[in-house]
Amino acid sequence: MSKKRYFILMILAGVLQGCHHRVEPGYPPHVNGWRTYEEHGITLRGSFVLHKGESTDNGQIRIEVLDILPPDSVIDQNDFRAQPMVTFRFTSMSDQKVLCSMTFPENGGFHLCSDLSDFGLSGAGVGGINLKEEWAFFWIH
Repeated sequence: MSKKRYFILMILAGVLQGCHHRVEPGYPPHVNGWRTYEEHGITLRGSFVLHKGESTDNGQIRIEVLDILPPDSVIDQNDFRAQPMVTFRFTSMSDQKVLCSMTFPENGGFHLCSDLSDFGLSGAGVGGINLKEEWAFFWIH
């Protein structure tokens, strides 16, 4: 093998070693929709899978997936921005007022904006984001 080929192969191996291949999550086996249930001692108000642009509502509040964002591959892998993210919009059904929009990373749980407490919602979690099929699996409580 020539020195030039060896050098090119070594550079290519180094580049590929730094690449992280993402395995997209499969569709979750249990999606409950707007049904209150208990899991690990936490009362959940529902679990959902929504594609980008889709929404769901319970007659009082609508949750819409505004965007599915790929991870930022340039930053440190421990930074939350190195995760795929999903942006939700929460809207009151009675007056169509947008209560808030929030962006959550995959595999994270967070407090929701205070306007949602009037609807009995306090938190959300994202269990998976499929970038290829543009859907997010999430739950609210």
